[in-house]
Amino acid sequence: MQPADAPQRPTVTRRRSWLLPSLVGGYLVVVTLFMVFVLHLSVSPERFLLLMLIAALILGRAKLFLADWIPFLVLFLSYEYLRGLGGRLGMPIHDVTSLERLISFGQIPTLLLQHAFYHPGQVNWYDIAGTMFYFLHFAFPLGLGYLFWIIDRRSFLRFSRALIAMSFAAFVFYLLLPVAPPWKAVPGVIKIIDHTLPKGRMQGPEGPLMASKTFRSAVPDLTCEVEQMLIAGDRVTAFLHFRGHFTGTFGGRAGQGQTVDFIAVDIYRV
Repeated sequence: MQPADAPQRPTVTRRRSWLLPSLVGGYLVVVTLFMVFVLHLSVSPERFLLLMLIAALILGRAKLFLADWIPFLVLFLSYEYLRGLGGRLGMPIHDVTSLERLISFGQIPTLLLQHAFYHPGQVNWYDIAGTMFYFLHFAFPLGLGYLFWIIDRRSFLRFSRALIAMSFAAFVFYLLLPVAPPWKAVPGVIKIIDHTLPKGRMQGPEGPLMASKTFRSAVPDLTCEVEQMLIAGDRVTAFLHFRGHFTGTFGGRAGQGQTVDFIAVDIYRV
């Protein structure tokens, strides 16, 4: 017999019921952080789904996972297809800058935030936090749905139906009324944070401009010839041929007139 003050068995069972979701949630968080900060990979839907499939294999629920998560696979594959469909169909892209000014007392919020927090060549803690928060728009609903799936499959099925319905409604709205993002509609907005830049290279347009000026000082007679240009949808691929002579200075070294001749391939999104 148990003493009167002994803990009840349901409490122990309840604690054990949260152990597995906690371990799975910790696994997803740790691996996601490793992908972003160590491997410098974006948390795309297919990568996150692969992480969840690995966990399902370990739990012995791989077949059930594939059966329950096929709608999500269809959803995100549809997203990849619909993302540029409006432009391919010739739908007009709407600039809502005037609406932003109307509700923001004549200001553009993106520019205000950028002027206040963006410092070229410097990455602050809130830059990293903002990047992580941005990535959560894919990871959070998938991770939350996965925890529902582990704890209570019925709750997961209700959650998945609601998420798919809302997502496809958003896709239809995006298709019929595409809106230009701030980095495309507003001059001066910095879009990209590049983690692969050389030491000392500034983020945004200032970085390539600085690199171009430095290279120009080393090769004053530099010329660039566009040998070929391919356009597919909103992507432009340019094959560039650079020629010149190293008569300036680069990295503290003076050139001796050596010939500079190389080919580069640039891919742009317009």
